Amino acid sequence: MNTLDRTLFHLINNWGSRSSYLDAVGIFFAEMSPYLLAAFLIFSWIRNRNYPEKRGILLIAALSFAVSEVLAKLMGKFYYHVQPFVTLEANQLIAKDVNNSFPSDHTVLMVSFLFVLFLAGSSKSKWLYLCWAFLASIARIFVGVHYPSDVLVAALTAIAVGSVCYYSLRRVRWLREFVDWLSNMEKKLVHRRT
Repeated sequence: MNTLDRTLFHLINNWGSRSSYLDAVGIFFAEMSPYLLAAFLIFSWIRNRNYPEKRGILLIAALSFAVSEVLAKLMGKFYYHVQPFVTLEANQLIAKDVNNSFPSDHTVLMVSFLFVLFLAGSSKSKWLYLCWAFLASIARIFVGVHYPSDVLVAALTAIAVGSVCYYSLRRVRWLREFVDWLSNMEKKLVHRRT
């Protein structure tokens, strides 16, 4: 697996530093995706103020991330390896502290949220969520800060947890009640400020 991991890493990472445009795209997805996701989630929460079922999906996605991140941290306690740019000849395109790169936190974050949104989607545009998750994840290899195994394990963990969370929670009554409670608290806070 170690040899395959390195081979796949070089296959992707060797595209780095060939084109300034490709580098810019890779760096953008590797670094900016979490910020764009946060903005998108805030926008979605506000836009869906009158659709509690859609707000419920956002909460399921948040729970999926929380559980996936805990599992990822536990896995990181049992398996450790540093970023590939430390031990291999790599095109390191972004700055990164040296620590345990297994599994990829960025991938856990992106896949946790976007896979649940994909499952809940009803139009063909839902596939854009998977494309975004894939590009954000593969970009971490492209910029030289993660091995493919870091990304693959993180993605599989997030997909498994996201599937369980979505299919077990999407119709539970307490989730709807919790969304209603949050929405009422939100209205009270907005009312106080106006």
